[in-house]
Amino acid sequence: MNQHRFEFGKNWQEFLATITSESIAKAELALRRLFPHDEVSNSTFLDVGCGSRLSLFAAKRLGARELHGLDFDAQSVAAAEQFLAGHNTHGHND
Repeated sequence: MNQHRFEFGKNWQEFLATITSESIAKAELALRRLFPHDEVSNSTFLDVGCGSRLSLFAAKRLGARELHGLDFDAQSVAAAEQFLAGHNTHGHND
């Protein structure tokens, strides 16, 4: 297996500093466009390659009842944990 890969986590950790209420609202709008019939509400939401977990946070705000985020990159996971620690949400940290 190729051991060389791009470490997205470094970028996600830098991205955290740029997240605002406006960027959260844009993430919610993006999910509403993908799921225009309120499919997120009361759903189980899976985000593979979740990075900062911004999409998971938006899904929670749109009513998802269960959240699962997966990421291979340890720094991405750390960025996700840092983001969630700074925001009031509850979900699974898979």
